Amino acid sequence: MPLDQKGFINYDRKLIKPFKQLKYANEYLNENPKKILEFYGIEDLSRFKIIRFSISNSFYRSGECIDGIYTTDMSALNVLFDSGKITMRDGTKKNIKYIRKANKVTSEELEKFLEDPYFMWKGVYL
Repeated sequence: MPLDQKGFINYDRKLIKPFKQLKYANEYLNENPKKILEFYGIEDLSRFKIIRFSISNSFYRSGECIDGIYTTDMSALNVLFDSGKITMRDGTKKNIKYIRKANKVTSEELEKFLEDPYFMWKGVYL
């Protein structure tokens, strides 16, 4: 996590690279759908929802969406896929909040998680 102005500027520069790579990957996907279908053994790409996101090792800028590309943090993503639940505190009372409904994460749950990461919710880290 950046600690000063210089750190924020440097970290922002590091985030630019994966955004450029995802932009190029998206262009390739749009220009070469047959190659993608063959590579993955898929017959109909329209059955899938492609959610573009960049993973970092910091909460910094997580939850932002720039040009259709979300930013998230690896530890938060692990919570979604591993346990799917978090403990929230309201004073001395603990509440368990589920961030996915079943063992398998749906595309809707992933997109909701990327748009509104749990660590931004009130009461998560009290």
